[in-house]
Amino acid sequence: MLDLKGYCQRLGLDWDVEDGEDDKPALSAEEDEELSCSFADVELAVGEDGTSAGQGTVYITTRRLIWVGDANSSGSIACHYRQISMHAVARDTEAFSRPCVYIQLDEGSEVMQDNDDEEEEEEQLSAELRLVPQDEVQGE
Repeated sequence: MLDLKGYCQRLGLDWDVEDGEDDKPALSAEEDEELSCSFADVELAVGEDGTSAGQGTVYITTRRLIWVGDANSSGSIACHYRQISMHAVARDTEAFSRPCVYIQLDEGSEVMQDNDDEEEEEEQLSAELRLVPQDEVQGE
């Protein structure tokens, strides 16, 4: 079973996004956040193996990407755009079983120590999300 909350905490993503008006996520008035669009029936797949968090609705705002799971899913997550290092429409079924929007998140950096030289090396960490629309046209 997917521990979506633990995954979000490890990546610094917002977990369990607050509800706002009309069953949509609450937006930040301080940041002048506005809803740009939304897409229903989108599966969230996390990690390199694409473990499913379930079906939900994706909300694109002026500040964040938000996925809110339906009643049978694992909650909700949000990431600020500055946390996204790359995104693309992916149609290669050898890389993932279905067409999707591939998102690579910047997990920050971790200082690694080499035991022999005691030198510090910075290694970039990353994590993957995939938004898999029920209707493939939505992914475009």
